[in-house]
Amino acid sequence: MYTVTHADKNNPPAFTKFLRFRVLCGYCEFKCCNSPTLEVETTEEESKRMNLPRRFSQEGSCRCLTKTGCKHGEKRPVYCQLFPLQVTPDNKLVLSHWAVLHCPNDRDYAFDETSVTPKGRLFDYNKKKLKSKTKNSFPSLRLVNKKLKDMPTVVESCKVAIIELWGEDYYNRALEYALYEEPEGFGFLKTEEDKYKT
Repeated sequence: MYTVTHADKNNPPAFTKFLRFRVLCGYCEFKCCNSPTLEVETTEEESKRMNLPRRFSQEGSCRCLTKTGCKHGEKRPVYCQLFPLQVTPDNKLVLSHWAVLHCPNDRDYAFDETSVTPKGRLFDYNKKKLKSKTKNSFPSLRLVNKKLKDMPTVVESCKVAIIELWGEDYYNRALEYALYEEPEGFGFLKTEEDKYKT
């Protein structure tokens, strides 16, 4: 099980290439919060403050989900703030398997065209593989005044949770690592420059 239970402030998790993902959170209208396979985890303090179990199944729709997102907003469980990043039992910071399979991300789309409107510049993208099994991505994607390559990495998207769990210095190193240019590919880096080691 990938969980924040494995998050140790005194032993931060190792970085992996998954931190370079640019997952388009919010473009799928909270599909992860409607997944019957995902569970929510709370800390003891969060459980008391929010009157929630320490762990509960979403069972199709999270009990905290509203039309505009989590009813707890920025005070939602750190587990939810960290998603789609998760900590493995062997202490690596990875992208959730569910997110790899289903979240729309920068690897799914190819640039199509740019147009200018009163709203600003529109950047249109098309899905590379229309018959893929992803549940949350769409045949096309339109971004306003922002290119796919300018979308935040998962490190930036999870900034608040990362700092809460491991501190600002760890976050800064993780962000530097995430923005470090390297050939595409998954898995863990085989050769690391010292400055990118945790």
